[in-house]
Amino acid sequence: PNPAYGKTEAEPTQLKPGQLDAEFAIRSGCRVDRHQLGFAVLGTAKGGMALRRLATPISGAATFTWAMQSLQPDRSPHAWRNAFIVLRDQQGNEWRIGLYLGGQRKISITEKGKGTKPKQYSAPFTQDPYTPFKCQLNFDPDARKMTLDINGTKLNAPLAFPPGPITHTGYHVINTETAYSPIATKR
Repeated sequence: PNPAYGKTEAEPTQLKPGQLDAEFAIRSGCRVDRHQLGFAVLGTAKGGMALRRLATPISGAATFTWAMQSLQPDRSPHAWRNAFIVLRDQQGNEWRIGLYLGGQRKISITEKGKGTKPKQYSAPFTQDPYTPFKCQLNFDPDARKMTLDINGTKLNAPLAFPPGPITHTGYHVINTETAYSPIATKR
């Protein structure tokens, strides 16, 4: 079991409400609490996501910046640790951008088109999983590519299909707890 839920208890499929749950337009499988970075997101074993609706959708090239750090109390090598941001466009297509930091150690971008099989791009990531991570994503729909930089480790990925305007941004975790800063956007 995940120590974030207690050593002897089964992992819940539902969590108690978080302090900041109401700040997210779409939230499932997770709770959101305050943290010095901004948010602490605790996800169930099936994964959880918390998304905010943008006041103005983002069309065209944009740069997203954020910070994140694992809060997983279990420091064993195979404990679940992961951290992703999510971009969702007006058609419901999603991009999950971030890190696997437990048994798998990789920087990752997963493109999940509505009604299509997810496509993942990844590269090895060797940094300490408890390091504070500074992250930047250059998202360029016109050039059909994205570049992710996390503490100097980079990953380039194509956009398999042209995205619509980005309407939501947020956070995604699977069976762990991760702290995030708000996601800043520069157009």
